[in-house]
Amino acid sequence: MMMTEIKALIVDDEALARINIRAALQEHSRWQVVAELHSGRELFKVIESTQPDVIFLDVQMPGKNGLMLAQEIMALKHAPLVVFITAFDEYAVNAFELSAVDYLLKPFDDERFAQTIMRLESQLSQPNEQLQHWQKQQLQSEGPIEKLVIRAVGSIKIISVENVYLFKSCGNYAEVHHAEGMDLHRVSLSHLENRLADSDFCRVHRSAIVRLAAVKELKTIDENSQHIILTDGKKVKLSSAYKHRLFSRLGL
Repeated sequence: MMMTEIKALIVDDEALARINIRAALQEHSRWQVVAELHSGRELFKVIESTQPDVIFLDVQMPGKNGLMLAQEIMALKHAPLVVFITAFDEYAVNAFELSAVDYLLKPFDDERFAQTIMRLESQLSQPNEQLQHWQKQQLQSEGPIEKLVIRAVGSIKIISVENVYLFKSCGNYAEVHHAEGMDLHRVSLSHLENRLADSDFCRVHRSAIVRLAAVKELKTIDENSQHIILTDGKKVKLSSAYKHRLFSRLGL
């Protein structure tokens, strides 16, 4: 029985990049490249005429960048899956928040590309209703984030928010303290505060956000200073500006 063909559209302003992606896809028998574009200018006309299953999308291009285009793609009634392929890893957080299936850094090797193909084929094997829900659930939802996509040395790490108990400011980064250790995330605490569930986390200082369930003890140091003791023994300063909010969240 012949397997269903999968149609791919490549959008990248670099000719060599388009050649490399096309060559990588030729190693996978089910895949057909239906069109190649150097910008997003004609993208939606081509989507309408070719009905691709997957778009391999560069981030930095003339005119609208890939992130802006992805937002419009996900709003389509029958949106294709999106894979970002770029040399710039600082866009990973935004890419996964837009429900991108994967985020490949140039140059990628055959093994890494094959992993992407497996992930795409798995998603495309789902029933249409389930696939459409998967594509749009994060874009349409204004609810709290469930995972963090963090740049690590030589990799991109995905951390479940449910495993995080403390965020601390560290210059231009946030320290993310979680069940497996600590990672630095290039994002502001204010951004995190706006995206975290109010019922789970609370800002306790201009430099710290804690998981409420991890608060073990409130300790008075002097009349102007209090510390929060977390379940792992870490001490976090409690600012008077956030004290009432924390007490209210804890039911005190």
